[in-house]
Amino acid sequence: MLDIKIIFVHKGIHQFVDVAYWQLQCDLMIEQFKQKAYTQGIVDAIDRISDILSRHFPIQPDDVNELSNEVIING
Repeated sequence: MLDIKIIFVHKGIHQFVDVAYWQLQCDLMIEQFKQKAYTQGIVDAIDRISDILSRHFPIQPDDVNELSNEVIING
C-alpha cells in the first residue's frame, strides 16, 4: 500500500506558510478520512486553509476573481 500525502501549494502562498502547517492539514484530513468522514475532512481543511489565506491575502476592493468557481471531477 502506498502512503503518499501531498498538498500542492503555489509558491506565492508557501512563502507565508511553512511545511509543518501543510503537514498538519494532511494529518487532520487523514484522521477524519480514517473515520470515513471524507467530505467533512475536506470541508474542515478548506475552512482552516481559508483562514490563513485571508490573513495573508485579504480581499481588496478592486479584486477580480481570476479563476472559475466551477468544480470539475474527471474520473
